[in-house]
Amino acid sequence: MMDPVLGDYARNLPDARESEVLSLFATIINKYKAAMIEDVPRIFEAVFQCTLEVHYPEHRLKFFSLLRAIATHCFPALIHLSSEQLKLVMDSIIWAFRHTERNIAETGLNLLLEMLKNFQASEFCNQFYKSYFLTIEQEIFAVLTDTFHKLAGPTMVNEDATFQVESDALTEPLWDAATVPYPYLNNAMFVREYTIKLLGTSFPNMTASEVTQFVNGLFESRTNLSIFKNHIRDFLVQSKEFSAQVLEGVIKYRWNALPVEQRDGMKNYISEVIVQLSSNETSFRMERLTEFQLIHELCLYVLSASQRTELIRATLSTLNAFLSWIPLGYIFESPLLETLLKFFPMPSYRNLTLQCLTEVAALNFGDFYNMQYVKMYTFFMVQLQAILPPTTKIPEAYANGSSEEQAFIQNLALFFTSFYKSHIRVLESTQDNISALLMGLEYLINISYVDDTEVFKVCLDYWNSLVLELFELHNNLDNPAVTVNMMGLQTINSWNLQMPLLHGMVDGLGPQISQRRQLYAAPMSKLRMLMICRMAKPEEVLIVEDENGNIVRETMKDNDIMRETLIYLSHLDHEDTEKQMLKKLSKQLSGEDWNWNNLNTLCWAIGSISGSMMEEQVCCWPVPKISQSSLEVPENCCQ
Repeated sequence: MMDPVLGDYARNLPDARESEVLSLFATIINKYKAAMIEDVPRIFEAVFQCTLEVHYPEHRLKFFSLLRAIATHCFPALIHLSSEQLKLVMDSIIWAFRHTERNIAETGLNLLLEMLKNFQASEFCNQFYKSYFLTIEQEIFAVLTDTFHKLAGPTMVNEDATFQVESDALTEPLWDAATVPYPYLNNAMFVREYTIKLLGTSFPNMTASEVTQFVNGLFESRTNLSIFKNHIRDFLVQSKEFSAQVLEGVIKYRWNALPVEQRDGMKNYISEVIVQLSSNETSFRMERLTEFQLIHELCLYVLSASQRTELIRATLSTLNAFLSWIPLGYIFESPLLETLLKFFPMPSYRNLTLQCLTEVAALNFGDFYNMQYVKMYTFFMVQLQAILPPTTKIPEAYANGSSEEQAFIQNLALFFTSFYKSHIRVLESTQDNISALLMGLEYLINISYVDDTEVFKVCLDYWNSLVLELFELHNNLDNPAVTVNMMGLQTINSWNLQMPLLHGMVDGLGPQISQRRQLYAAPMSKLRMLMICRMAKPEEVLIVEDENGNIVRETMKDNDIMRETLIYLSHLDHEDTEKQMLKKLSKQLSGEDWNWNNLNTLCWAIGSISGSMMEEQVCCWPVPKISQSSLEVPENCCQ
């Protein structure tokens, strides 16, 4: 009954061959076992070669299931295959376990394990190992160190084959006397040296002593599978880091030269990892945290023990990438902050350290770590005064500084604004903290004068948020029923029915709000002068010709945030705003600080707030006086 089925399968075109035929014979052999030994050569001759011509995965899978059934129950039939046929079988098995599809690879590995066990118990053990051991070892290490394989089977195969080499079962040498210049004492010595050469060539990033140590450990742990696996795992951590670097280079520069199968394997693997990690948020976070625990320990070790500048810089860059999402315990319940602050005074590491501290400063998860933030800030300010004395003219230092020094000023602006946005209220608690806070605000105001658009935008964004917060407290305290919008229009509060409750709340918070306003009075006065000096040109309407030749109006505005900030500042203290403007004007009149740009910014600042006041404020506002004085600029100043 078998012959017609086998004949049809062999004669059919590849696309017409049914994979169920292979399943049928695998089932028959599994059922009748050794009784099928005499029939195996016929089955093998009919299906083996022609199945290799079929490229469908289901045919390959079922073919390897058939091979495993033969290896398990009819192994003597495999032994009597010709050397050419046995080589085809071994080549097929190697192709299978090197496949990137998991089910095919697992089938190939299981079949290889079955073959090894059977040959170890047979009289052909020496012949088989001499022919195939080195090839198997080489291919197994290729799979183990391949990023696209995540199977435990290769470790089992390696352990099994290594154990056999170390035992007394192999009585003949594995090496070819014709090609090896000198004889070895035993097979174990030969395999050790061969493995050391193989891995040393494959992983040039590892030293000869590292490779030798790994191979010796491989043989010493062969009797304990758990230790054997851990030993290989530690090696894979090192090797796959190198492989990842190589893979990145291959993808960047040799992608189009790779075979389609390899490219598809890479894409499928990367997609599979991304889908697996992102399909479950909990497992994704746990995976990242588990990995970071090791990274955290390594970074701390390098920062505390290494003297190599480039290694320390690379470690700080690595930390900077992780600090924004790791649990706060890794930061505040470890020596990490103290270690970072230790590197801050050192010019080689200053900018990278400051970037790390900025990431920490931007974190905000409640009040639990407030004391640690205060400690970090105060210690930072002590160090900063030694690096950049408060008397330094920062705009001039920035203009004349190197790119590294300019980057330091930029990073300093980011640190202060990030810290104050999240933790400024903590610094208002004691007099010592307040002194450090005011000094930091002084630094930030000086940095805001730097002639760099990006630096100024960073500072302005924070100043706007701080002034808005102070203005809202000030406005609710002085007149809870009225809200003044940024254009100065009054709107009666729509929730007047709740006013008794609001008044009660304001009365209780009144002293606290007044103290806070008084605390920031000096910095706000300096900030008013900053806004006046740096006020941008107001909105312009230009008549231009568009790309279609049509005459259109084009609106240009770049001062909305600055104007809004100055309006809030003027509402906080009208008298000081007037004082700062007159002070600026007097310098123009005396010629002390005269130039057209300074006069323009003053006029733009006056115009930006002129429509934001209530009627009684407009009556007292010295705009006419300022405007008249600005027209009386000494003639010699204009020349």
